[in-house]
Amino acid sequence: MLCAELYRRVFGESTREAFGAWLRIDENASVLKHSSFGPGRVQSDLSYLDDMVRECFSGEVPERYFRDLASCISGNQSLYETAMARIMSRPAVLAHAGLLIRESGSDAAADRLVAGLQLWLPRCRNSKQLCAIGFAALALGRTFLLEEVVRVMGTSIWRMEDSALLPLVPGKPNIERSLLASGLVAGLAIHFEGADFSDLSSVQDRIELVWEGFGFQPIATAIEGADFRFFDPGERLISASLLDNWLKMIEQPHIDHGQLCISDSRYDQAVEALEAMWGRIVDAIAAEAGQAVVRIRPWPAGSDFAVSVRYDVDRPVPEGRIDRILEIQSKVIGGMCGSWFFLEGAHHNEAVRDAIRGHGQEEGVHSTRLSRQSCVGKGVTAHSSQHSEYFSGRRSLLEAEAGGAIYSEQMNHLATGPRPAWLGERASELWAFPLHFPVEGSVGEQGLSYFARYAAACIDQRNAGAHVVLGAHPDCEPELIRLAVLRCGLVGGWAVTMKDVLARARALSTPGDIKVEVRGSQLEVWSRNDVADVVFEFIPPGADLLVLHGDLKADEFVTLRSISKR
Repeated sequence: MLCAELYRRVFGESTREAFGAWLRIDENASVLKHSSFGPGRVQSDLSYLDDMVRECFSGEVPERYFRDLASCISGNQSLYETAMARIMSRPAVLAHAGLLIRESGSDAAADRLVAGLQLWLPRCRNSKQLCAIGFAALALGRTFLLEEVVRVMGTSIWRMEDSALLPLVPGKPNIERSLLASGLVAGLAIHFEGADFSDLSSVQDRIELVWEGFGFQPIATAIEGADFRFFDPGERLISASLLDNWLKMIEQPHIDHGQLCISDSRYDQAVEALEAMWGRIVDAIAAEAGQAVVRIRPWPAGSDFAVSVRYDVDRPVPEGRIDRILEIQSKVIGGMCGSWFFLEGAHHNEAVRDAIRGHGQEEGVHSTRLSRQSCVGKGVTAHSSQHSEYFSGRRSLLEAEAGGAIYSEQMNHLATGPRPAWLGERASELWAFPLHFPVEGSVGEQGLSYFARYAAACIDQRNAGAHVVLGAHPDCEPELIRLAVLRCGLVGGWAVTMKDVLARARALSTPGDIKVEVRGSQLEVWSRNDVADVVFEFIPPGADLLVLHGDLKADEFVTLRSISKR
């Protein structure tokens, strides 16, 4: 509640309520949880803001800080430097003073504090100090000082090109992602632009899934692999809720304003589990009708899963780092599997392109404005920064489709691999990759603390035989990819670029591109495209499973050969 109280004092009761809705607040809890962050991240993000607000409203700021503040704003030069150092080590006192003076109604005291804030603003050495001055200016309602804060935030040492919010310290690459910085930016938008707080905060829409079926059953003998019956073979009925809920789960949201917030809960395998259930039901229907069961495995013979690494080229890459990246792909992962996404017009692009050219890497577009950019013949991903249009569901997919992209991303669920996105009334013509697994959360990260929240889901994805996309930035520590690969057992899969995965998925999954003829215990397969090392699972009527393999040739029937029997 402390964070919400700060907003109430500055912006009024309605904004406090909006802030409270933004946070999942337990009135009796000591930890606040932001709706779009994982719990490990929340406490560190809120700690400084909690401390600042607690000091502001519970009188916990040591008295000496107020004496120091009084010395500074009264012009006592003999104490100025010492007092200045103390205040800037605990900048919360500035916000506290601004709120106290606001409530006292003393214009003279406000003028003296503002004079001090103007002197201290150029001396800010970290974003906490800058944000505290900004909050004090907001509390006092001094627009000219707010404008000066905004001007400082836009100078070269405080502005990070194509990145979010403020740097932790000026001129350095690490980003200040705390709610303190977010709150200041939100406050500036409310003050200068008249923005509604609800437009600046995350909104969680709950999708109700209603499951209907035919009662319970022992899971050990269940066709569906579940303890609830969605299929009644005797009556030849399938519950419509299987289809209705699947479409709800994969539908791309329609977002009029803002962007999609990706929560950790999106990394469950609910969609894949439901699709596996459908597969078992279809197999059971075919077997009951005396028909052969035929399945196509998505990856080449010998590969149980696929892996790619996505590199977002947001900043210049230190010398020698790309050599190490390529070495990790080749010697650790087992193949050249990098897909590199470039910002339009960035000065560092050519150096990176020259370094990866000829090494089996893919080049794509890291879009800041999908509505205005051409991405003909390339894959496209959305860039996240205060200057970019980030992924916004259905609209982003339609814009990428209109821009000529060969694929994009759909960021609301996991799946086995790329596929058309469901837009609510139709499937997109554009194919899109499901969620990727980000390996690092900041430029200076040296371990897998950020990736740890996704590791279990990544392992599940690998064990499910799906496509795993690791997300990284080439200017970050390349060893993190090696560590993530080893942690999640991603060695030995089909290691290729995202474009290569797309080509295979389209060739094997597009309706009409594969035709199968059953000749007793043999399969003859016609394909519209050449596809190497294709594996089929084949169960002839009344027989055991056969695993067959072959190289498909365009416009030809190929007789598959047996790999093994199980």
